[in-house]
Amino acid sequence: MTAAHQPERMSRAEVAGLLALVASYGPAEVGEAAVSAWREALAGYSLGECTAAVIAHAQTSPHRITPADLVGRIRAARRAKLDRAVVRDLATRPRSTGTQDAARRGMAAVYATMRWQRADRDAGLTVPCPVESCRAPVGVRCRRTGRTGRDRAESRDLLTGSHPSRAELAAHATDTTATADTTAGRARTAANTQETQA
Repeated sequence: MTAAHQPERMSRAEVAGLLALVASYGPAEVGEAAVSAWREALAGYSLGECTAAVIAHAQTSPHRITPADLVGRIRAARRAKLDRAVVRDLATRPRSTGTQDAARRGMAAVYATMRWQRADRDAGLTVPCPVESCRAPVGVRCRRTGRTGRDRAESRDLLTGSHPSRAELAAHATDTTATADTTAGRARTAANTQETQA
């Protein structure tokens, strides 16, 4: 290995101090040969990591401490730290609104295909959202907060997932459709009545 690729090693004094800590918990060799062997075995690990591993081992195991024990504990701690970092990153990463919208459209399609009804939740989703900063399409829940044209914040309803102005627009559209359906129904009834009389 070239010098650039060799893992960092603790100094001999650091390893001697670490061995003194190990010896305080039970029998351990602290001579020059032990310092050299432990220094080589713990290459790439810091004094802080090794000290923490010695203390953790002493707290949980009655057995004599070896370099392999320390390496195993340090590797496990590094993996756990990396796992926590990944989880934290995933938790704080903003979710893609495109992906969320696609998922919602997919669920809306499932409900439509199965002919499941969620009238209390779906009524507002029958029209596009009129809130300027949201503009959610039909079948897609609104973003959490939107701004109206009057620069007024409008929070969505937690149950329906729609901004109040969208729910009002949907209710108006439903009333208009119901009126049109009623008028058309009356016209059909009148036409049928005239046909039967003729």
